[in-house]
Amino acid sequence: MTPDLVSVAVLGVQIQEIAKDVAKLEKQMEDHRGEHQAAESARVNGRRWMAAMIVTAIAAIDGPMVTILLARGGR
Repeated sequence: MTPDLVSVAVLGVQIQEIAKDVAKLEKQMEDHRGEHQAAESARVNGRRWMAAMIVTAIAAIDGPMVTILLARGGR
């Protein structure tokens, strides 16, 4: 083989290795995105749960108070 053919063959192998590395990085990035989406979903669910608990607590406290005030005739 001539030096030019050897250089082309070496470059071909390097390009194949780069293509494998890029595919591996793309897979890792997709997995990482999935982790972020799962964490975001957990945060949103936590906020919804907290909002529901606050509304429930206010209704539990405020509901009887409204009934008492109405029963007293608004005095």
